[in-house]
Amino acid sequence: MSESEFTIPQYMSASSSEDEEQAVQPKVVPTHKTWELKSAYESAEDAEAWINSQGIWTKGKCNDTNAGVKQYYRCNKEHARGKQCAAAVFLLYHADDFGVSAFCHWSGT
Repeated sequence: MSESEFTIPQYMSASSSEDEEQAVQPKVVPTHKTWELKSAYESAEDAEAWINSQGIWTKGKCNDTNAGVKQYYRCNKEHARGKQCAAAVFLLYHADDFGVSAFCHWSGT
């Protein structure tokens, strides 16, 4: 047997050129949603009845702000593992009274 049959390939460390290529991927620029006031409600029950009557909104995150509590909803018309619908709604439960404002972001805006 010759020496060429027993040649061991060159060892590459974890910091190979493949890792460097993956680190150079372009960054995704976040898009900011434009929210518009859809309607105002006297009570939380009225606003939640409007959300439930449409049947397309799934409850998402909730933020506590100085203006009140923001409850976000996302469109559930799309499948969970596909490209998501960009439409969204949030209800602003006012901190100073019992009113609720509905803000919408539709796919086209």
